[in-house]
Amino acid sequence: MNSDSARRQAAEIEALQAIYAEDGEFQLLQEPAEGQDAGASFKIRCPEPVGGLLVCLPAAYPAQGRPAFIMERKCGADAEAVQLGLQELANEHLGEECIFEVLSRATEVQL
Repeated sequence: MNSDSARRQAAEIEALQAIYAEDGEFQLLQEPAEGQDAGASFKIRCPEPVGGLLVCLPAAYPAQGRPAFIMERKCGADAEAVQLGLQELANEHLGEECIFEVLSRATEVQL
């Protein structure tokens, strides 16, 4: 991971931690750091239909790639539909920080 990606991921994570500050809504699993092969990862709890998510960032995010959203405690067609919807929303923001925007829109449109 280059220093710009690490800095941008850290800033986005800091903002998400402030927004999702309630106990248990945000759990950082892997901090972004220059020189790592992988980006940051964290768990976040959102309103339904999204619910609990594991979010994994590629090392070059946000300049390249998009977040991977993995549903927790949900499976089957409904979980697949929500995950696909999140990925489609993230595709609209390639090259920029997008996690809060994606999660907000997903909750609004009831994926």
